[in-house]
Amino acid sequence: MFGQKNMRKLIYFCFLFYCCTLEQQKQYLHTVPTLTIHQGSTKGFDLSVYKSDPKIKLHIEFHPDLVLKFDSSTDSLFITPRPSASNLISVTGSTGVEPFNLLIRIVPTKTHIFLFIPKTSTRPISIMGNFNDWSRTNDILRDEDGDGI
Repeated sequence: MFGQKNMRKLIYFCFLFYCCTLEQQKQYLHTVPTLTIHQGSTKGFDLSVYKSDPKIKLHIEFHPDLVLKFDSSTDSLFITPRPSASNLISVTGSTGVEPFNLLIRIVPTKTHIFLFIPKTSTRPISIMGNFNDWSRTNDILRDEDGDGI
């Protein structure tokens, strides 16, 4: 099937291919999707999954509309929008040599007013949902001023 001469060519070709791929690879951050965060909350993002090489050190620059906390040991970026933040914000970063931009979408928080008038006030009333793991005791409603609202 393969003669000795062809086998030598194949081994030589594989050796050349292997040597050529040992060159220093360009270090970069793969395309990061738009990071979405709600106004008034903090959200963490793991940027390590977007690195071309796990040894790359990432640096994130300051942005006036965001509180950015970057943990370089885990490549975790925690973002809290300031009240002035809105729409899309571009945050600049670097892999040491290559700059990159992270696009952050700020979603406004909507205020809701709940009104419930119970027949009797003997039992506590609470708000439950995904936001508090459906807890009956975390968010009990109280009528601080006694006006029934």
